[in-house]
Amino acid sequence: ENYKRCNNSFIQGVFQAQYRSSLSCSRCSTQSNTFDPFQCISVQLPQLNRHSIYVTVLYTSQQPRQVKIGLSIPSAATVSELRDILESDTSISRSDMLLTEIGESGFLRTFTDTQSVSVITEIDPIYCIEVAQLKDAGEESTSAYVLLCWINVVEKDGEFVRFG
Repeated sequence: ENYKRCNNSFIQGVFQAQYRSSLSCSRCSTQSNTFDPFQCISVQLPQLNRHSIYVTVLYTSQQPRQVKIGLSIPSAATVSELRDILESDTSISRSDMLLTEIGESGFLRTFTDTQSVSVITEIDPIYCIEVAQLKDAGEESTSAYVLLCWINVVEKDGEFVRFG
């Protein structure tokens, strides 16, 4: 009666089952059946959807000039959030940061803040380039400017070679 009182619940009624095991004696052919109770509850583990991105950071005035860092970012994040993480890890302000993909033949694509990081794979050659500052911090400018970045590439025998 006490066992029944302690083990009579909704969970017990829905998720408890019994495992039947049988043993047979080879000499006398007697069979013994036992029933062992067990609980069967399936619980889905939460999935942490993270995205691994490796970024090569190119500094203008810091040593070493080139550093490769690995980042883990939520898959639903945007490039803007990636820039925030890079800003805190590299001390490069967002306004001085160019986020681009560079292949062996040159620039492949440049990322905007509204893009999802899911468009970037783990093996994409992503670069965070610290661009040169045009004016001193004390001066204010309202005029627009064009930023030029280039890569020196020569094609030789079907292969691309960077220089400079």
